[in-house]
Amino acid sequence: MDCSLWGPGYWVEWFWTGRIFWLLLLAAIGLLVFFAVRSGRRRSGENPGAGSSAHSIKQGKCPKCGEPVEEAYLCCPECHYRLKVNCPSCGKLVKTSWDICPYCEENLSEVKEAGVINQIQSNPKRR
Repeated sequence: MDCSLWGPGYWVEWFWTGRIFWLLLLAAIGLLVFFAVRSGRRRSGENPGAGSSAHSIKQGKCPKCGEPVEEAYLCCPECHYRLKVNCPSCGKLVKTSWDICPYCEENLSEVKEAGVINQIQSNPKRR
């Protein structure tokens, strides 16, 4: 038997082979964990990597012209119909279609009949 096979070169070779094996094993485990987490997000409905501007925007239709409007709009950009007004009692924004203020329980149907909202409708504040 040749004793030169068991010299320093033999152990150095096994040392680096072992290091490469463990490095590849850890990389494979890391990839498996990454894909498991990623697929879990897809199943739960999350949109990974999407910024706040990419979130779905709730849209409705303008009651006057029927064009699509975003939930945050105060007036329709097409026909200038006022979608939201300030409650005369508490000052919070309420939709013109609501009959009652959800914040202070002011009856908005009486305010509509008095013409306050219609007055705001005909003279919207411009910025």
